Amino acid sequence: MTTKGEKGKGKGGKSKQPSLPPQDEEGYSNFSVADDKTSLILVPENRKLYVHKDVINVNCLGLRERLNERIDEINEAKKKEEEEEAERRRKEEENDNQSTDQDNKSIDRQSTNNQSPPPTARSKPQTANEKPKTANQKPQTARDKQSEAEQNPEAEIVELFLKEEIEKFETVLELMKCLYPPHKQITEENIDLLLPIISAWQVDALRNGCGEVLSKREPSMKLLLDAQNCKLFNVCETICKSLATNNILSELKSCPEWEELSAANKGQLYRNKVICWEGNWDKVDKTSRLLYPLTKCIVPAHKCSSVKEDRFGYLVITSTKSDGTKLRQTYGDSALLTYKEINPKCKECVMKYGQDTHKQLTTLNNAGELEFYTKMFEQEKKPRGKAGKK
Repeated sequence: MTTKGEKGKGKGGKSKQPSLPPQDEEGYSNFSVADDKTSLILVPENRKLYVHKDVINVNCLGLRERLNERIDEINEAKKKEEEEEAERRRKEEENDNQSTDQDNKSIDRQSTNNQSPPPTARSKPQTANEKPKTANQKPQTARDKQSEAEQNPEAEIVELFLKEEIEKFETVLELMKCLYPPHKQITEENIDLLLPIISAWQVDALRNGCGEVLSKREPSMKLLLDAQNCKLFNVCETICKSLATNNILSELKSCPEWEELSAANKGQLYRNKVICWEGNWDKVDKTSRLLYPLTKCIVPAHKCSSVKEDRFGYLVITSTKSDGTKLRQTYGDSALLTYKEINPKCKECVMKYGQDTHKQLTTLNNAGELEFYTKMFEQEKKPRGKAGKK
């Protein structure tokens, strides 16, 4: 029976299990030491992180292509080195054969002159650095090379240097902690650090975690762009609806993030804005009809420095009631002025405009639309922050 302390041990008490990698204070691996299955070294900012090719290939689709290119470069370099070594050996053999032929010819001439039997061909003198060849020495086979690689696993590990601006050491380390057990969660504290690299490396396994955090933030154009880059389509839809409802479209289009938005998200903003207008159309239309008289004022004839005398005359004003019927009113010796033409220094103009304004606001209040108008007015006049800011 194996005890807890003896579990996983083979002969001689040596553990068969891979050694646990060093951990940080939170209990996550710091990837500073290679294990028996390490096949890849990520090198951001000249600091090594020992990971596994399978994990990167499955989870980081955007990095997989660069990794495969690096592996192809290594294989090409090995192939070139092997070809150069084979060419070097071929030339050495040719030189050895030429030297042996010359020695044999020299021996033949000497034996002919001395009428003595020819000795056997001399071999090339052995140099100090050359190892003697034994009778049992055999060429290295593919199986021998595989056995040698298993004994020295670091010879097969690929190093991939990360030089992009977003590929900082702390960023890549945090990402590896999220991909490897016990799988660190995406939180408000680390999402801003991880979002750019998750988007660039196409880490699909972490998209849902990013979506949960981003959906809790206040909608903004920057947030919409972040969600777009991470392909969080449901989050984009929610943000577009909120932005279109609470912002003027021209302000959204003035944000720098607008140019980077996809056609789909721009379309969603337009669509939600139209829906917002349609939902309030009846109320806005009713209010606008009640507010329209505030833009004009009928002033009786008087001496005014801002209104010429030929402006005063007989007026016929036709308006539409709330029930849709037409109302025709006539005014003698009066002028129809817009609110911009009212002279604030003319007592008669100001008094008449004030009376008409009071009358119309009373009508608006009696119709129950004054509060709705006031909210719209405050929303339009209050200073707005940039929609693109957080």
